[in-house]
Amino acid sequence: MQRKKVWSLLCALLCIMLLMAACGSEEAQTQDVQEAPGEDATVDVPAGQGIRMAVSGNPNIDPATGSNWVAVYCYINIYDSLVMYDEEGNLIPLLAESWEMAEDGLSYTFKLKEGVKFHDGSELTASDVVFSFNRMMTINQGFTYMFKNCVASVEALDEYTVKFNLTQTVGAFLDRLCRLYILNEDLVMANLDMENSTYNYGEFGDYGRSYLLEKDAGSGPYMVTELSQQNHVQAEKFDDYHIPFAENAPAYIRIINNTEATTVRTMLASRELELSDNWQTTESYEALAKIDGVTVTNYSNSSTQMISFNCSLEPTDDAYVRKALACLVDYDAVVNNIFPGSVRAVGPVNAATPGANSANREYPYNYDLEQAKAYLAQSKYADRLDEISIEFFVNSTVPSQEKLALMIQAAAQQVGLEITVTSAPYSTWSERVTSSESTANMSTASQAPYYYDAGASFEAHFTDENQGTTTNTHWISEPTLNQQIIDAVGIIDQTERYAAYAEIEQKILDECYAIFVADITEKVAYQSDYVYWPAAEYFAETGELRYNELGYHYWFHDFGIIQ
Repeated sequence: MQRKKVWSLLCALLCIMLLMAACGSEEAQTQDVQEAPGEDATVDVPAGQGIRMAVSGNPNIDPATGSNWVAVYCYINIYDSLVMYDEEGNLIPLLAESWEMAEDGLSYTFKLKEGVKFHDGSELTASDVVFSFNRMMTINQGFTYMFKNCVASVEALDEYTVKFNLTQTVGAFLDRLCRLYILNEDLVMANLDMENSTYNYGEFGDYGRSYLLEKDAGSGPYMVTELSQQNHVQAEKFDDYHIPFAENAPAYIRIINNTEATTVRTMLASRELELSDNWQTTESYEALAKIDGVTVTNYSNSSTQMISFNCSLEPTDDAYVRKALACLVDYDAVVNNIFPGSVRAVGPVNAATPGANSANREYPYNYDLEQAKAYLAQSKYADRLDEISIEFFVNSTVPSQEKLALMIQAAAQQVGLEITVTSAPYSTWSERVTSSESTANMSTASQAPYYYDAGASFEAHFTDENQGTTTNTHWISEPTLNQQIIDAVGIIDQTERYAAYAEIEQKILDECYAIFVADITEKVAYQSDYVYWPAAEYFAETGELRYNELGYHYWFHDFGIIQ
């Protein structure tokens, strides 16, 4: 009897201790999330069954509002578009079963797959396509700029047929549609916030923006189960997806906003992370490659490392100052030491992109301090160089960008220029670039085309419609350039279109609206012992990069967990 009492007492004490430990753990976890966004690595589903991936930036699951690559990685896994790219860079049907272009090129009619289900079980129809397009146009963010100047209307001809009516011909119109992600109209309309003071679209209230901060309305291969702002998004496999999954496809995905080198290394070593981000330093990748079971692989998003100028702000409003700054970049040192494996850029479009005018051409600016001084002497600031200061903004979570900025800062001192390097999170940058007054003189980012045509880069980085976003921080006041781009992307004949692109590239280089540093070979450390990643397997087998998937190398539908 006494033994039973002692056993009961021990059990009670053990329960109390476990309860206290659980409470303490939960409190510590909450504190970590609040103090260090992105460092929450806890997993509420079994490890070894999913893909946890580090990124630089806040996961965004509202496809009308985002256009950076972190958003794209979320969108392609949670939503469907009418078309997508395969591993060869070919457009293939996704929601569309077939399509047809009118003889005059001013309309496209799509037949949709029947029986495609949204995550709530309802069927996707032509009405959802029309709704998704109209919602994006009204919100006027994200990828709106791709359609704003060329699409007059979208109409549902019947339950499974949708027609796009264009105001002008567009050479690569089908390619753009890989960035029109389709939402569940009924679900969004059932979750409008009519009292929202931040987002107000008249009869549509907030148009579901508050709802879509944490919940999805998609039909993609994964459905959102958890989202913590500035931290992570988690989504689980949607078993009713309309395309069969790869064998042993991940049961869940978790996209985590964290590039801090020590944390990434610790999480990979303890198998709490399957894929690192692509922004680690050379030293960090060398350390990651030494972890058992981890491989550092190469891939490409067809990205170009750019340094963008605010062309409306003193002194970078002067083309000669911009050209002088372009002569302060030690391009060879950058590609050898900061972005190893990359190559020097020759212009505003990655050389692997169709329509890039890279053949038989060299970049017109080189590391040359004397030439930099000569350009400065021709500028309107020549007599007061000691009075001006140039701000260079870099993303604080990307050490390689800060290295690049500090290199240029040191060279600038040798020619009498003062550069102040501002390091802050991506969210600060995205807020500052919304006006020309608050945008820094210089900022750097790796920019890739969102569809497989050189026109995608011109539209994203140099047109008025996309000004004030993180992809266009130039604030160029040049109406002829804007119209030149609009006209060029409208040309259906490929040879003529590419010739028009060549003229645009030359103008951008002549005016030096940006510095084009390197065509990037991106690196990621991943758990090769138990993760099957098609893009990494291709590189391991061939030693070649895939340039043409444009985000779909992270389509987790095709990944596998090796059993």
